[in-house]
Amino acid sequence: MDAVADLVDASRSAGVAELCWSDPQGSPRATAIVPLEHQGRPALALHWSQWPAVRQLAACPGVAWVLSDRRLAQRDWQPGVGLGRMRLVVDHDGSVFTESMLDQELRKHPPSRAFADSHVLRREHWWILPRLILVLEPTAVHGIGERTDASQGVLTVSPAGGELSVDTVAVEPAAGDAAVTCISLGRRPAQQPGAAVLLRHDFSVDLECWVREVTTGRWDGARLHAQDRPLSVAAPTLPPAPGLRERLRSHRELERECRRALRAIAT
Repeated sequence: MDAVADLVDASRSAGVAELCWSDPQGSPRATAIVPLEHQGRPALALHWSQWPAVRQLAACPGVAWVLSDRRLAQRDWQPGVGLGRMRLVVDHDGSVFTESMLDQELRKHPPSRAFADSHVLRREHWWILPRLILVLEPTAVHGIGERTDASQGVLTVSPAGGELSVDTVAVEPAAGDAAVTCISLGRRPAQQPGAAVLLRHDFSVDLECWVREVTTGRWDGARLHAQDRPLSVAAPTLPPAPGLRERLRSHRELERECRRALRAIAT
């Protein structure tokens, strides 16, 4: 079987995924994403308001595309990791996104329907259609353990002079207020010591509410030592659904930032 094709099929079936990378200083970073597809490859379609983050991701020598959460997934889903680089497609007018990715986003990310679920809404919210599309060009694929609980997470380690390493882990208490033991869910070899980040996230079934808990620190080969705060082993708490006022404020902020970024590239 073609491992890359299997990754593409699994990503197409996934409702959520995780993306891990290193920043320019070599520190690992991670976030939860809605995986889409472009030209037969896993892809992201980010708003122009996210241009600084997109530029950083496009310049990364290596990223990890992680499928660890079965929730919201369809039949062909399986856990796995795709390692590679991100190729940037700059879609100034939204034509690429509208033609090849909009239907996917409306299906996988219901909150997007408030902006683009009809031609009338798309004309009104024209600023949301131009996108910065990041396409994964995988160079290697490997298996990973499936997370079955929101208290479990994706641990990304960047050893000094080494390549980015990713695993799914269960979190248990350890000696010291700022340390936890991370046990591989896939029985992978222990990762080398280095800078690390632990991502744990939870979401509502309609993705209206999504909490991402990101903890940076140092991995010593068995324990994660949190850098800024004590790390709880409990799952992150999902926030309540936003009220109408909060939702409208969020929409206005997104519109303002997207319009500002699009004006900047037009001048």
